[in-house]
Amino acid sequence: MENINKSEDLNAFRAEFAARQKAEQKAKDEKKPTTGHFLPESGIIFNPAELTEDDEKIWEKYKNGTLDEEAYNAYFSKLKSDPQKTDSRMLFQAFIANMVQEIILLEHFKKNS
Repeated sequence: MENINKSEDLNAFRAEFAARQKAEQKAKDEKKPTTGHFLPESGIIFNPAELTEDDEKIWEKYKNGTLDEEAYNAYFSKLKSDPQKTDSRMLFQAFIANMVQEIILLEHFKKNS
């Protein structure tokens, strides 16, 4: 039962980012601003089906407000050292890095105050 739930969660996560990808393309077509992470630029094509449970977990932490610098760094280190990482996962990581930049800066500010 737990494996079925994990599979359903992963599929929902991938569908969420497939929808984001479509929304970015629509925005670009309408000459509106986008993050650009999920658009086929420079020959790199984002494929949501390549996102993994690790990507889903870091996204859930971000959405729940529990993502901190330590968790992000652990995620990024594991991703960097993965010999089978994909361009899609690296694009997702760049998106997450942009999304959490403010969180990380605030965390540093609090530690150094």
